[in-house]
Amino acid sequence: MPRVSVVVPLYNTEAFVASCLQSLQNQLFDDFEVICVNDGSSDASLEVAQSAVQDDARFIFVNRENGGLSAARNTGLEYVHGEYVSFLDSDDCYAPETLEMLYEKASAEALDVLDFSAVTFYESDKAREQHQEDYSYRKDVEGVLSGPEIFKRYWDDYVYVASACFHFIRRAFLEEHGLRFKEGILHEDELFTPLLYAHANRCAFLNRPLYLRRMRTGSIMTQPRGVKNMDSIYKIVSDLQAWADEHTQEYNEGFMGAFRRNIDVLQETMARTAASLDPQDLDNFLSTLSVEDRTDFLARAGL
Repeated sequence: MPRVSVVVPLYNTEAFVASCLQSLQNQLFDDFEVICVNDGSSDASLEVAQSAVQDDARFIFVNRENGGLSAARNTGLEYVHGEYVSFLDSDDCYAPETLEMLYEKASAEALDVLDFSAVTFYESDKAREQHQEDYSYRKDVEGVLSGPEIFKRYWDDYVYVASACFHFIRRAFLEEHGLRFKEGILHEDELFTPLLYAHANRCAFLNRPLYLRRMRTGSIMTQPRGVKNMDSIYKIVSDLQAWADEHTQEYNEGFMGAFRRNIDVLQETMARTAASLDPQDLDNFLSTLSVEDRTDFLARAGL
């Protein structure tokens, strides 16, 4: 059994996937498997990926109909065997020391979740203008904390990042709690990550930029936000609120306060998106909701 499994969803990234997979082949740590899930790509992503790794048996390719990033990740999780699991987007890369550093620290400290940091590089000046990121502001976190403790720490320090790609997760922990990505939505990490921390007993943060994040035009991050983004965030907010209502007595006020802050920030994002929409597009969206959900949405969006 490999010590580490990396899930790489493939969807129309033929220009970038070879460098992604080569960054895995260049790892200083070699006891890993890679589950490449071709999520119904309409370009040559699969062929380019297979050519890039050639006969490297550590790379396993799975084909599925297009279902979105959540569905591809969930499919990948059905095939993993490693002690730890990570997620790498097929237009991004790992630094050569990534898996070595993550596995050594996570296994030595018996962690459920080890977080790490990233550095963003830009495909073009236009991509930089569309969406700028900087992770250098993230602060060190000493020692091992519970998931609720580290979640609160991130919010207290204004350094919370939801991306699932910045977690190194013990597979048995994922399975024990049945943690998966909600399918059919965008911004799925905004739901997955708070619940990940809610269940974790042992977490740590390795403040090293091990994830090399590509910002490019045409990606989800650089496209203008529309109805699908707003609808997804509303569903996430609703799910997080329902979870908080059910579990609030099980956690201290520190964690629940941070959890509610997270919901408030997402609601603000949803409200800004709603305000930016064409009124007819907003009306069409509202018409798809039940009376109860429409009332709830309008209240949360401040409309």
